[in-house]
Amino acid sequence: MDKGRYRVFISSTIEDLTDARESVEKILEALEIFDTVRVEKLPAISEPSHRVCLDEVRKADAVVLIVGGKYGFVPSDHKP
Repeated sequence: MDKGRYRVFISSTIEDLTDARESVEKILEALEIFDTVRVEKLPAISEPSHRVCLDEVRKADAVVLIVGGKYGFVPSDHKP
């Protein structure tokens, strides 16, 4: 990542908003002042995915969270 550019972490629910993540990434990259990060594009490692996500968020200058009809895990037995 270039110095002087802003690191932006882009996230959403993984299954239903792929096109939205790709569109946001394309727009931000075209502005040439942003470097974007999407977890699905990072190399596979042995770390748990939630830890990788949190580490990337900590390193980011900004986070773009795309929210749609789904909003993450909802337990089937309604336990918190």
